[in-house]
Amino acid sequence: MMKVEDAQQIASQEVEHLHQISKFWQQVEDLSEVRLARETADFWVFFARSQKLIDASHAPGGLFVTVDKQTGHVWSRDEIEAYYAQRATGEPQKIAA
Repeated sequence: MMKVEDAQQIASQEVEHLHQISKFWQQVEDLSEVRLARETADFWVFFARSQKLIDASHAPGGLFVTVDKQTGHVWSRDEIEAYYAQRATGEPQKIAA
C-alpha cells in the first residue's frame, strides 16, 4: 500500500492537471491545498475547496480526487459509481487497479 502523503501528491497533480485542461476549472482561481476528506479500504478521497464556489452555492464547493491505495491510480467517476453499485449488490469484485 502506498503512503497517504504520496497519494495526496498525486491528487494535487490531478487538481493542477484538471485546472489546466478544463474550461470550468480554469475559472476557479481559489482552490485550496488538497486535503484528505475520507477513505475506504480501497482508496483515499481528497478535496480542494473553493470559497468562490461555496459562495455561489455550487455543490460540492470544490474538486474531489480519488486515489487508489494500492496503485496510485486516480479513479474516474465511472469507476467510483461502479464501486459503490457493486458494494450495494454485495458482489466481491475489485473495480479499479
